[in-house]
Amino acid sequence: ICPVRCISRMSELNDEELCDLWRSANAVGSQIERHLGCDAVNYAVQDGSAAGQSVAHVHVHVLPRREGDYERNDDIYDELEQHRPFAAEGERVNRGREEMAAEALELRELFGQ
Repeated sequence: ICPVRCISRMSELNDEELCDLWRSANAVGSQIERHLGCDAVNYAVQDGSAAGQSVAHVHVHVLPRREGDYERNDDIYDELEQHRPFAAEGERVNRGREEMAAEALELRELFGQ
């Protein structure tokens, strides 16, 4: 989830944008939970390169979770590291357009778009 205005750090958001970002993340998380039948979601933000931000714009990750999906809840972050979501810009492996288009279509239907 990202704000309309493309900025690199959370501290650059004004109050209205910050509220809108988290309201949007909440709405998406609720829809994802119902759609996937999961038990919960994690919301994750890496704010700045030292925090693992791999693209220079503010965004919130919504991670669907199921009861018992990891032995320790924080193990999800170790698994994400293995998939290299925080790789340097030149090292990222992008998903294919077809895969992303199919996912976008499925999610778009959840929001009546």
